[in-house]
Amino acid sequence: MFFAYMSQILYNKGKKVTRLKAIFGSNFGTSSPPDYIHTNHSYMNESPQPPESEKRITREEVIEGYKKFVAQGITNPDDLDLDDQEVKKAHDLYYKWQEQEKAQAHGDEELTHRIGLTIDMLYVDAGFNDPEYLNEVLAEWLVMDAGNAEKQKGSTERTETRHQISEAIKKIRSLLRQPE
Repeated sequence: MFFAYMSQILYNKGKKVTRLKAIFGSNFGTSSPPDYIHTNHSYMNESPQPPESEKRITREEVIEGYKKFVAQGITNPDDLDLDDQEVKKAHDLYYKWQEQEKAQAHGDEELTHRIGLTIDMLYVDAGFNDPEYLNEVLAEWLVMDAGNAEKQKGSTERTETRHQISEAIKKIRSLLRQPE
């Protein structure tokens, strides 16, 4: 139901709906949740080791999954063909990684901010460099990250998080200054 509600709100947003489908899955806008939300935890009673399919996914693995599209000349993740099997495979890996990271941060405010930043910067770090996309990341996502990570006196962790956000902003500004 939530997905149908969000789809109605964002119906006229064009490319943003495409990105939301990429983030939330192709079922975004339907009443059924994406398949990746459902996981089988039966292994917990059988063995302390998770099954092969639930091994930790690294950010670098996800980035590598998208670099091939950048090598093909795609500069904006909104331009990815959501019907292409390779795109679906990259997105599935991304969804699993994102859920894994969010689960790890559950209840830890500082880690939540840092994981949000790594999620926001993933496509940029994969090489997507369309100026319109970079401006969106800079003006919307990173500004929101910085606002959410308000200063806290005496918190070295928060200072580090704000520094990481500042470095991401500098990186995008640098990319925007580079000629295409």
